[in-house]
This record gives sequence, C-alpha cells and structure tokens, in this order.
Amino acid sequence: MLKSYSKKSLKFAIIGITGQIVVTALTLLFEIVPSAYQAINISVALIQITFGILIIMGFWYYLKAKGRSPFWLILLFFNLIGIIIIASLKDKYIMTKDMIENHDIIVNVLKSNPGISYKDAKTQAITAGFSNELFEIAWKDAEMN
Repeated sequence: MLKSYSKKSLKFAIIGITGQIVVTALTLLFEIVPSAYQAINISVALIQITFGILIIMGFWYYLKAKGRSPFWLILLFFNLIGIIIIASLKDKYIMTKDMIENHDIIVNVLKSNPGISYKDAKTQAITAGFSNELFEIAWKDAEMN
C-alpha cells in the first residue's frame, strides 16, 4: 500500500465521517425547534453533501493506495456491502521488508534532490540495482509528501 495515498485516505475519511456525525447531531437538535430547522434545512443538506464528497475522496485515495482503479467507487452505492468489498480488495503494492527498506532509501534520495528530473532519477535508481516497479512506487510517495 502506498503510504502517501494511505495517509490522505485516512485524513479525508476522518474529516468526512466526523462532519457527517456532527451535522446529523445538529439536525436532530434542530428538529426539537421546528422554526430553526426550517431555516437551515438547505444549508444542512449542502454541508452533508460536502462531507459525503470528502468520504468518497477518502475511498478514492484508499483505492489508489492499493493500486486499484477508481471505478471500484461504484460499490459505495451498495453501502456497507460495498465498503466491505472495497476493504477486502487485495493490495497490488505488496512489499517485502527488503523492498520497504529500499523504498525508503529511494524516497529519501529523491527528497534530498528536489530538482532532479524523473528520467535522471529513474536512470540512477535502475543503475543502482533497484527495480522499475519499486522506483515508480517511491517516486509517487516522494511526489506526494
């Protein structure tokens, strides 16, 4: 799983879910006072849509972190069943302990040379004996952070 996408996924999901909970609680509170609820009904709907989009973005980053296509988001229409299916998808970016160490080396080298071009960095990584796949993953992680 790509670290950078995984971190973004978690951030968006936490903000979206927390926002949905808060807005739902406020909606229930305003139902006690009907006149106030009528006035903010449209605003609440727009806020819920916004937090819903944040949750969807969280799932989008989660799928990207697993190396999956964003088309899997269609499963979210099936609510809990869709979420379970998305969560159980196999990770296409499975790395061994050696790969993780090499990945971290590549990311640190890329971060220490911010002006290096993609082509030059790839040439140096391949020359140093790192695989093309590992370089691509490290490049994406270094680019995201």
